[in-house]
Amino acid sequence: MAILRLPNTSAFKDVPSDSYAKGYIDRGKIYGIVNGITPDTFGYGQDVKREEMVTFVVRAFERSAIVSLVLSGSVLIGVYYLMKKM
Repeated sequence: MAILRLPNTSAFKDVPSDSYAKGYIDRGKIYGIVNGITPDTFGYGQDVKREEMVTFVVRAFERSAIVSLVLSGSVLIGVYYLMKKM
């Protein structure tokens, strides 16, 4: 998977540019893992529902080029950590 250089502005208007999660959220949007609650609103600071988390994980599986990391649990641990911080 290629490393993307992201612009300093967010894909979503409600994600602060200085947020630790901005890069992850922007990459999630680029890779089609997250869509937001509207095309330009992510829902930053809102709780993530179980069904939304499952959707993120399924989309990540579908788009993942590094299946061995997912199977070892590393990616799931990273997703869980990110969601707990939000």
